[in-house]
Amino acid sequence: TLRSIGIDSKPLTGFEAGLITDSSYGRARPIFRELRKRVKGYLRSMVEDGITPVVSGFIAANEHGDMTTLGRGGSDYTASLLGAALEAEEVQIWTDVDGIMTTDPSIVKEARLIDRLSYVEALDLGYFGAKVIHSKMIEPAMVHDIPVRVKNTFNRDNEGTLIVRKQEQADRVIKAVALLRDVMIVTLSGVAMAETPNVAGRVFSVLGEANINVIMISGSSESNLSFVVSSKDAEKAIELLAHKVKSDIVEGLSLIHDVAIICVVNAGMSGTKGVAAKIFSAVYEVDVNIMMIAQGSSEVNIAFIVHERDAERVIKLLHKRFIE
Repeated sequence: TLRSIGIDSKPLTGFEAGLITDSSYGRARPIFRELRKRVKGYLRSMVEDGITPVVSGFIAANEHGDMTTLGRGGSDYTASLLGAALEAEEVQIWTDVDGIMTTDPSIVKEARLIDRLSYVEALDLGYFGAKVIHSKMIEPAMVHDIPVRVKNTFNRDNEGTLIVRKQEQADRVIKAVALLRDVMIVTLSGVAMAETPNVAGRVFSVLGEANINVIMISGSSESNLSFVVSSKDAEKAIELLAHKVKSDIVEGLSLIHDVAIICVVNAGMSGTKGVAAKIFSAVYEVDVNIMMIAQGSSEVNIAFIVHERDAERVIKLLHKRFIE
């Protein structure tokens, strides 16, 4: 298509463009040192020669040339990696909505466009289920301070959402609220856990070695540890922990199904008194039980877990109370 309108262009796979990863097939991680060197050397010279490279996203290769894939969000991640390596002025993500919304518009029809977000806010929204953007694509741009713009292919005049380093606190309690479904709570219990050092470290090492991501952590007591994983990883996590963590330390292993994570985001949240109290009081008013709570170290989000059946009701309530 580009050639048909007089633009000299060349198609490339991710590997041909210089996208080198490890061999974790399905969730491959870039080898940044190699990637920067290859991308910068090859793509930049191509652009300087007047050729527009068209690079397929999502698919890369390891250092031996064996094909790998980057997992969910891998195409946008490719764009961010290439933009960072080339020191681009801006990375643009083109999608089918106007940008990042205050919540999922399929749940709340009053959801509206957010004009500007910080990298950290976008990371949290992507991590906790905002469908328009995946958290991992933010990191390369953030490290190199490259703005990311999310725009609508079908509404090109709209400026979309611009993601930059500077944090701007909204004059509302909440700037956005995200919902992450298809998760389960894993709980370990045992009296001996309180007297055994580094139980949590051993547990998370076992899961990390199996490429299982822990989404959220809550330790309710020294003899109890709860954390959240994707539903697809839950049974595998239980099986691994049952075999690799001593049974005399962990007496009980259980799964809680049919839950969802709700994440509220606003820069400067930690410096504003009573934010958590307002949010949890609102949830309490509609008689919804909060099962786990975590405040991110970024200090721009509060995440909590409710039963799946209550999740959309809570999203609608928080949006109406604090955003609309």
